[in-house]
Amino acid sequence: MKYLPLATADNPRYRSTGSDDLTAWLIKNVKFGVDPATKGLSYTSDEVAIVFRNGAQVAENTHEVTFPLQDVEVSVLDYDSDFTEKGDKAVGILFKCASEGCVHSIWNGQASTAAQSDVYIQDSKLRAEIFKAFGILKKPPGDL
Repeated sequence: MKYLPLATADNPRYRSTGSDDLTAWLIKNVKFGVDPATKGLSYTSDEVAIVFRNGAQVAENTHEVTFPLQDVEVSVLDYDSDFTEKGDKAVGILFKCASEGCVHSIWNGQASTAAQSDVYIQDSKLRAEIFKAFGILKKPPGDL
């Protein structure tokens, strides 16, 4: 999944409805391992959200997420409240718990109880390829 950091580096900055701030969401690292509970593949990523106001950086937030791939539903998501600088709707991949408590997120050092995580991938070709790869990686080892 070396493509995730590359895909997010090519993303535009995003604005949420009602905010003047722009945010660049950048995945820095991706790791796969074995989830101790499911014995299946687990996914971990480290991300930064760099916030800009009036062209100047005003914050840098950190986000780490870990989840067993077999325990999440993976889908493409159009975001209703986030838009690119040009006004295009933000698009990405959503990872939503199929079983309670499967997503473990840490925002700026604080644990989150969110039952899902996502990643913006504006480039449609890269998004389709990465979405397909997650579909393959979700399969149990004997099904590959």
